[in-house]
Amino acid sequence: MDRLNLNHLKYFYAVAQYDTVTMAAEKLFVTPQTVSAQLGLLEDAIGYSLFDRVGKRLHLNKEGQIALRYTEDIFRSYRELISELNNLESTQEIILSIGILDSIPKTLSSQIFEAVYAEFSNVRIVTHETDFEQLLADLAINKLDMILSDRPLPPNVSVKAYSRRLISSDFTFFATAKLAAKLRARFPLSLDGQTFLMPGERSAQFTHVFSWLSQMDIRPHILGEFDDTELTKLLGQSGHGVFCAPSIFSESIQRQYRVKEVGKTGDIHEDYYSITPSRQSKHQIVDHIHAMFDD
Repeated sequence: MDRLNLNHLKYFYAVAQYDTVTMAAEKLFVTPQTVSAQLGLLEDAIGYSLFDRVGKRLHLNKEGQIALRYTEDIFRSYRELISELNNLESTQEIILSIGILDSIPKTLSSQIFEAVYAEFSNVRIVTHETDFEQLLADLAINKLDMILSDRPLPPNVSVKAYSRRLISSDFTFFATAKLAAKLRARFPLSLDGQTFLMPGERSAQFTHVFSWLSQMDIRPHILGEFDDTELTKLLGQSGHGVFCAPSIFSESIQRQYRVKEVGKTGDIHEDYYSITPSRQSKHQIVDHIHAMFDD
């Protein structure tokens, strides 16, 4: 009896339905020999013959009718089990703990989260925003499932983690409509001496933009350096100076903050990365986020 399994019952049920081994084999996409062998194993396991041969057909005998009734109950219970487990999986809350650098545009975070919510109805996202070193420390002790970063994992760090580039973009400079119209024709030289809102010094953007301005021999009047990219845009919207951001967000920035493009440069690039505890993620939502950015 220990040798009885669902596979045996599947073949038995098919023969009981179609009355012949040949027809059962055809419906199961196997050979008649396979059906006969499995049926024989079932009969050996329970110690009873289940069919009587009448001409070319197999008819259930008394023992076979009892076996069929129990087989139908077993299959019904199996379907209910799978359904119950699927329902449990679909309703069980999935928590995603994600660390986000201050320098990450809220537009990017929002787009990622909207896509996650659209795919998973049972997710709760918990965000942590702090400096890069603290986020890496939290990742190392499994407080985070991933980090959304503007830089890859630095070399020679003690944290066991892996970087994956999600997306890359060149840069666009923005200002109020009036100021943008004034500066656009001679861009980028028109930025020389112009009031400018710089990214925060801790961000990768600061290094990229500062190096580009130096190479172009452009010396803007830096009004401030801001870790909060949203604050930078709000100040730019109020007319306090030019600011820059990755071009992939240009449309939403112009629409949301009512500013215009001054100009664009392909000499500055911003990359965004996910940093995870292992090369192959074990979190289904992290996998989904990665898949969003696959080419």
